[in-house]
Amino acid sequence: AGDVVEWMDWCGLPKAVFIGHSMGGKVVMNLAASKGGRERVAGLIVLDIAPVEYRSNDGTSWELINGIIDACASLPLDEVASKKEAENWFKHPSRIPDINLRSFVMTNL
Repeated sequence: AGDVVEWMDWCGLPKAVFIGHSMGGKVVMNLAASKGGRERVAGLIVLDIAPVEYRSNDGTSWELINGIIDACASLPLDEVASKKEAENWFKHPSRIPDINLRSFVMTNL
């Protein structure tokens, strides 16, 4: 949320209406609830967020998220020419072996 306030300052925006989708929804809700952020929110629309709380000390959730980020960051773009090739690369047990999670990641590729 602090990054959003910094960006607003940089753009010269005193207030804004926010639409947050998924993790972005959590970010804008955090902004609206935070000191220094709530007076910057003129309106808030939150779409499609998971009904879970993310805590920095919750190792299993963060391990999964970090694993996805690491897999996406290490995708060899110079070797992968199609979404199908990327999906096959992600199938490796050390990357994103779960079909449901991999399918979700592929929708954002």
